[in-house]
Amino acid sequence: MASITAHAERKAAMEAAMKPLATRARSIREIESYLAASGYSEDTIKWVTTRLTQLDLLNDERFAAEWMAARTRKAIGAARMRREMRLKGIDDSTISALPDNTEPAKAAAVAFAEKTLRRLSGEQQTERRRKTVAALMRRGFTWEEADDAYREAERAKSCFVEDF
Repeated sequence: MASITAHAERKAAMEAAMKPLATRARSIREIESYLAASGYSEDTIKWVTTRLTQLDLLNDERFAAEWMAARTRKAIGAARMRREMRLKGIDDSTISALPDNTEPAKAAAVAFAEKTLRRLSGEQQTERRRKTVAALMRRGFTWEEADDAYREAERAKSCFVEDF
């Protein structure tokens, strides 16, 4: 009787784990937390995460790479990405093994700076710079990265204006 109950719980937990996995890749910790919040036992959670890993439906390395690509497109800096990945249970060795995303991150930062500068077009230059750099730093870019993105966006803006 106990094995029937354990089997039924595993089946239900497996189906429950597939719901968040259907929308995007998840980390092992995310699935563990989701199942724990749903009231499943530790043994069942361990069985489900092991089984999903065996089926290659749960993979922290793939999750980290997809997370980094998605966050880079949203102009999120490396420091914030690392912090978010750690919160999602990705260890430092997996994070450091990720490919370098410097160029896409720089392009996203410049695009974000350009968008911010358009919004702040009525402000004085010093205020535009302060607000743009601060916004980029809140997104996880270092001061140097944020300032470089600001300068490049300003250059692009002045080149665009001179063309007319």
